[in-house]
Amino acid sequence: MTEQQKKASPDFSERRKIVLYMVLCCAVYFSSYVTRKNFQVGMEAIVEGTGIAKSMLSLAVSGAFVTYGLGQLVSGALGDKFQPQKVIFTGISGTCLCNILVPLMPGAVSMMVVWCFNGFFQSMLWPPLVRVMAAIFDEERYRRACIYVNAAAHAGTIGLYVLVPACVTLSGWKTAFFVCAAIGLAIGVVWICFTGKFDFLHMDITVPGKQEQPQPQEKANIKSIFVCEGLIFAITAILLQGMLRDGVETWTPSFVKENLGFDTSSSILTAIILPVFGILSYSVANVINKRLKDELKSSAVFFVGALAASGILLALCMSGAFQNTVPGKALSVLFIALVTGCAHGINLMLVCDLPLKFAKYGKISTVSGMINMFTYVGSAISTYGIAMLVDNKGWYFAIGSWGVTAILGGVMCVLNLAYLRKSNRGRFSV
Repeated sequence: MTEQQKKASPDFSERRKIVLYMVLCCAVYFSSYVTRKNFQVGMEAIVEGTGIAKSMLSLAVSGAFVTYGLGQLVSGALGDKFQPQKVIFTGISGTCLCNILVPLMPGAVSMMVVWCFNGFFQSMLWPPLVRVMAAIFDEERYRRACIYVNAAAHAGTIGLYVLVPACVTLSGWKTAFFVCAAIGLAIGVVWICFTGKFDFLHMDITVPGKQEQPQPQEKANIKSIFVCEGLIFAITAILLQGMLRDGVETWTPSFVKENLGFDTSSSILTAIILPVFGILSYSVANVINKRLKDELKSSAVFFVGALAASGILLALCMSGAFQNTVPGKALSVLFIALVTGCAHGINLMLVCDLPLKFAKYGKISTVSGMINMFTYVGSAISTYGIAMLVDNKGWYFAIGSWGVTAILGGVMCVLNLAYLRKSNRGRFSV
């Protein structure tokens, strides 16, 4: 029986291993979000505790997004050349150290430097994790694992929206970083203990469909394939969804505090609805994609949803009387959640599924890193950009920018589809 056949029809002991590795992969990505998004979730508390301006602190988050995105190229290559589980453990160890150091820093600049290193260490998690999942699971289980792993990440965010306010109330914002470091370190130790001896690097990887292996000259031409398939449009759409997803999530607590009259801890806790909608969006995205059978068409639908939600939110904000009522406040938070939920649905289809198309090249980790890099380029642009818009123009302009971003993302998906139709190419016919 071949490796692929074993993946597709495992015996009882193999199924237990599959469950174990599914849980371990989820735990790793849970720890990634706990040790990466705590700065964003606690931003308002850090501002209040240190007196540092929001725009200055946002540079730390934006810098981390930049180093995270650029680090994807490095870690993606590492995940294809070295044992990916060891790359992951190195990343977890480094990010825990950064979480310990950042509360000890004396000012915004030193915080930014440490958090930029954190972004690089964080980049060592996702591409090698994709490589591990492709080695362990068949195609169907791989897609299911992507949903579970991303849901675990949202569970980590939900935990932060409870943990950070609790720490702020009981002992201050610094404690949240120490607790997150402890959680990450514990998960890292468990991960390496269970996976350290396995040779994931030389296991057969999942290849979707019954495709022939490419010739050696084709293997060396991945860059030209990106161009020939019109993936420059898809990559731009990925960048734009990163702008929607992380830019909106980062500044939701500030929006709630400044516009809806909540205190710092309550504004952070209110934002717990965002990851809940993120989890729900994966189920919706899966259903839509099964019906449309095309990641770009499905992504275009979600961009339209984000446009509608941001437009209604802007109308609510401009209607002061309605906004100051309890239903108005609830609807405002709801439509913010819908914007980010749509972005997460796009992320599942374009960032999680697309790298699998390149598995036959033996470059799945590398391609995953390249694609994910553009998500966080968008994240860096919007995190700082929204702060500047709010400081200089106000929230109306910031929310309007979300709608413009959604329009551009939908256009990129349509252009990619039109390119493929005009060139008579199949869907991602790599």
